[in-house]
Amino acid sequence: MPTTTNETNGTGRAATFTSRTIGVEVEFVGTTRAVVSRALAAVGIVANDEGYNHRVPTAGAWKLVTDGSVRDSRNGSFGGELVSPVLSGLDGLRTLRLVLRTIAAAGATVNATCGLHVHVGASDLSGVEAARLVLEWEAAEDLGVRGALAPSRRDPAFDGACYYAKRTDPMTIAIAKAVLAGTRTASSVADLTAPDRYRGLNVHAFGRYGTVEFRSHQGSVDADKVAAWVVLAVRLVEAAKDGGIRRSGRRASRGSAEGRFLNLLVRVGLRAYARDGYAVVDPILSWAGAYLNARRAHFAGEAVPAVRRSIARLLGDAETVAIAA
Repeated sequence: MPTTTNETNGTGRAATFTSRTIGVEVEFVGTTRAVVSRALAAVGIVANDEGYNHRVPTAGAWKLVTDGSVRDSRNGSFGGELVSPVLSGLDGLRTLRLVLRTIAAAGATVNATCGLHVHVGASDLSGVEAARLVLEWEAAEDLGVRGALAPSRRDPAFDGACYYAKRTDPMTIAIAKAVLAGTRTASSVADLTAPDRYRGLNVHAFGRYGTVEFRSHQGSVDADKVAAWVVLAVRLVEAAKDGGIRRSGRRASRGSAEGRFLNLLVRVGLRAYARDGYAVVDPILSWAGAYLNARRAHFAGEAVPAVRRSIARLLGDAETVAIAA
């Protein structure tokens, strides 16, 4: 998989943000699909209002669909969902940030009924790599990945998850463990079955799109929040592909919440740690790790650490980063 950015000093492993494909689904309220479509057209983005469907958007175009699970409590109307075409690399992040800033300016907002879903291309994963991804997502759950998410995505009734993004089913985990132990064979993500798609890591998406879908994040039209989550999702898949997270850090479920979360960042290459992890990390990855840890601190009521680098500057945007509440 070719890289789009890469810093290396010739020592140890380097973690990079790659051109692996992504697709993003943004659920929103506060305005209409027609208003969103016109606003995007004004900045040169085509967004077709298609009504409810699961088709992959036309190449280069976004699509707007209805979503019966999204409701605007202010007027009782249904919200909408904006679905990206296939994106990749830094250009994909730039386009995504432009789209989000544009629809936010047009009145799009979110509430607790909204979610953010990120698809990551996974057709190149072997069965063993797919199994590793399943188990490392479960490790990410144990290490507190949801601590960086809004309380609406951490319902005690669903083991600290939420209905539309539940924790991985025990059957799927058992299959993944058997594949890694060599007692069961798998050729791709398709062989890791799950009872439904409403999981933080949705493997059902592979059959339709050749992707895995990360569904845990709350709805957001904040360009920085979404970019950081996209970077994490891509790195989870990349690290499973190259075997990095299997060797990076310890799967610790003990210790402080901050310590567990930093361990997660080390495992996926969002934080440099030469001894057990990646000796050098891409500046985009370093930004995402710092941003996500700041979000975790915010929700934990801790002092929020400064995010020293700005993704806006890294991507060539003129704006600066702000940690939104």
